[in-house]
Amino acid sequence: MNPGRLIGILTPSGNPTVEPEMVRMFGDEAVMVTARLCSDAPTMLDRLLDYSNHVDEAIATFGGLPLDAIGFAVTGTSYLLGAEAESNLRVLTAPIATRQAFEALGVSRIALVNPYPAALVPPALAYWNAVGIEIAEIVDVQRTEGARHPIFDLTDAAVAAALQRASDGPGEAVLLTGSGIPSMRAMAMVESSKPVLSSNLCLAWALLRQVGKAHELRSWAAQARNWARMQP
Repeated sequence: MNPGRLIGILTPSGNPTVEPEMVRMFGDEAVMVTARLCSDAPTMLDRLLDYSNHVDEAIATFGGLPLDAIGFAVTGTSYLLGAEAESNLRVLTAPIATRQAFEALGVSRIALVNPYPAALVPPALAYWNAVGIEIAEIVDVQRTEGARHPIFDLTDAAVAAALQRASDGPGEAVLLTGSGIPSMRAMAMVESSKPVLSSNLCLAWALLRQVGKAHELRSWAAQARNWARMQP
């Protein structure tokens, strides 16, 4: 049996979001295999930077699999490295995929929905400014009291509320940044005439395009949201 295109995904060891969202967005167009990025660095920012040192090591765990593409499902690493250093990674990163999505949509001014701690916001702003994307507004996601993890445990309702506020603002499009933030059901709850994107959605779309499964972004994203609406 021909499994279709084979896509490798690199994601942090504790990220529970990337795999279920990617599998659903790839559908029957690609088979996904995953390798985990690990780091013993003491802080989140240190770990994000350290992941860039373990890319080749993680890819090696795929062995001889004939991968058609490899995606790097981490956003904070790119923000901390900067666009120039990011380009040296031999994978398609989520921010590069997002830049491809903005180019496809003709978007240069966005509202950024932010789940991150304050320390990662300046690097994120610097990254987008350096690649010619203006941040018209930043909308923070309200954190859950007593959550075990500040990003992975965010509720769909909190994410959707932030997306809706951003959609009602001045940006040409809305970006929910971060591969660990649950995004699909939240995006399906938003009413907007603007493109509402997430890091995972952009990465899945760009990886499919890279392996010859190109889709018009607006209609493909709408299909993904419709799928999410049908889930319990």
